[in-house]
Amino acid sequence: HFLPRLLLVAEPLAAWQRIQEPLLQETIDRTALHALREFPGLSEQAPQEYARLRWESAAKGLRMMLFSVRFLRRAARWGSLERVARHYDRFYGQPSAKERDAFRDEVREILAVDSWEAFSERWRAEAGDAALAEQLGGAGLEALDQRLRESQERSLAKGYHPASL
Repeated sequence: HFLPRLLLVAEPLAAWQRIQEPLLQETIDRTALHALREFPGLSEQAPQEYARLRWESAAKGLRMMLFSVRFLRRAARWGSLERVARHYDRFYGQPSAKERDAFRDEVREILAVDSWEAFSERWRAEAGDAALAEQLGGAGLEALDQRLRESQERSLAKGYHPASL
């Protein structure tokens, strides 16, 4: 995955802030291919059904991306490699009980994301001011439908899926 690699740059959280909106857009664009393959006739669906089917197709990957974002934000706060090594040396390479509990809670939160609205809420909690995420889940069905259909058009224009799908 791409996001953990940001930990190799000097300021990973600043880099994350710069790329989070285009990354989300590209990710949504790439989900169109899978949705079109899974649901023939998807394009002809009414807005609510179209959005539901796009979510059903993309949910697993979007949850994984939320997890990657959460990991990036957590790991970026750990500090230098030396500091991280000292911390884990104290625990013989294992996380502390507090870290384990926090990790379990975070996984439960991400697994509970079950709709565009829940995804939007969680993404904005991780990314801050995220206009696209707001349109995907916080601005109503019309805005969601418009963004998802635009992503399908971009997917076609980029050659991610053929016009025959």
